Amino acid sequence: MAEAVAPVGATLAQSAAPESAPSSPVIAERRLAGFAVALAGTFATGITAQLLGVGIADVGGRLSLSTVEASWLRVVYPAGLVFMLPLASPLSRALGPRHYLALLAALFAAACLASAVEGNFSTAVSARLLHGLSAGGFSIVAFGLAFRAFAGRSPWPGLAWVAFVGTAPAMLALPAAAWLDGGAVWPWVFLATAIAAIAIGAVALSVFPAEGFDRRHITGLDWFGYAALAIGLAAMLLGFGQADRFFWTDAAWVGGLLLIGSVALAAFLIIETVHPTPLVEIGLMASGGFGVALAVNLLWRLPLVEPTVLVPGALATFTGLRPNQVATVFAPIVMLHVLLYPLTAHVAKWLDPRAMCATALMLLAAGTALDAAVTSTWGLPEFRASQLIAFTTVPIVATSLLLVATGDVSPTQGASAGVLWNAAANLGGTVAGTLTATFLRLRTDLHQSAILENVNAAAATASQAFGGLAVSGGTAHGHLAGLIVGRAHLQASALAYQDAFRLLALVGLSVAPLVMLARRPGFIR
Repeated sequence: MAEAVAPVGATLAQSAAPESAPSSPVIAERRLAGFAVALAGTFATGITAQLLGVGIADVGGRLSLSTVEASWLRVVYPAGLVFMLPLASPLSRALGPRHYLALLAALFAAACLASAVEGNFSTAVSARLLHGLSAGGFSIVAFGLAFRAFAGRSPWPGLAWVAFVGTAPAMLALPAAAWLDGGAVWPWVFLATAIAAIAIGAVALSVFPAEGFDRRHITGLDWFGYAALAIGLAAMLLGFGQADRFFWTDAAWVGGLLLIGSVALAAFLIIETVHPTPLVEIGLMASGGFGVALAVNLLWRLPLVEPTVLVPGALATFTGLRPNQVATVFAPIVMLHVLLYPLTAHVAKWLDPRAMCATALMLLAAGTALDAAVTSTWGLPEFRASQLIAFTTVPIVATSLLLVATGDVSPTQGASAGVLWNAAANLGGTVAGTLTATFLRLRTDLHQSAILENVNAAAATASQAFGGLAVSGGTAHGHLAGLIVGRAHLQASALAYQDAFRLLALVGLSVAPLVMLARRPGFIR
């Protein structure tokens, strides 16, 4: 009789280590080594993507891309990532961990090497697509192995590093940008990451034994569910990623992508509820621990915009500094940020991680509120207090929230939890960034109109003088009018950033109590 095919939701580690010998030291070492490889791959792909986001202008200039073309490099990466998320577990079981991790490393190396050479728009998009595919695979493997690598013990060390590789790249990209100055350095960055990818693949090949291809895990896959999930998430990410740049539904294709994404995701939920072997265990979304934490994981991406988007944007607007110059405000607190991930997980063995997460979210909101006093004269020193709070609280939120989410997740549910968790993080981050950009644009236009109206209404005499200048000296009039408009725009930008900081602080305070609705994790002593 033919052997039954294992559930699609099983993790990579199940194929790497049979359950019949859970205590084998060789298997345990392979699990830990595989976990380390997956962590390295997740971090390398993540930090490269974030660095590209910081230096998108330099990369686009090097390839002679227009602003619109360069913007597509940002959104193609997460679209590629979500195409791999649901396939990671079945592919890892079909190929075996040795070949699967090596394949992911090869995809990443190919993307980096293609980016290191002179190319065009098509080459750059293809490279970012390969980059996203490798990132999606590594992240699911790391999530699943966090449970198996620490079988029989508390998984908190593994989960702490999963939180680190999932969140830290967004926080560390700006400090790392201090070493990136101009387009000439980027080929060397991509070459270095390609070498790192090759090293990751070599380690994977040396750690795991060779296995044959088992196509049962592919033929038994819920392909309709996969197509609905991948197309839905990709359409939503592409639509939201470009929505503000193309003024939302003013571009028909943006509205079309959002509609396609909504319909496809609804179809996915229907398919998964009736399919005998679902692609993802969507029942996790209704659980008292993971379901609540998943909602918070989606919502807290808005407060996370403050240190990753708003503060760098404000510094660039008001000081004219390049990203590598802005990075100096963050560099002194990077080490503290890195250490807080494992420290938070360790403390959570005694303290309730729900309370830790809620407290950190409120502190992050308080730091964001400090920035609400921003003016057009602010520079690096004025933002240091809020960024110290952000770099301290973000690791606590990310780690404690993941501990809350996985408190009732079994090892066999690891891959499904990883798909849902990473999908929420990527979708939430994209939507948060777009909503923030739209809010800033609209509020800036509104404040600028109000300022100019007040200037015109309160300075009738000045207006008459401008008219006289227009007759006697048009150049002087044009220069003065341009100066007034420029100063009005700068002041309007400061007011818009004040509004944005206040709004994000309010969102952070609103999200914090939701964490306490989650079920208390059972590993707390």
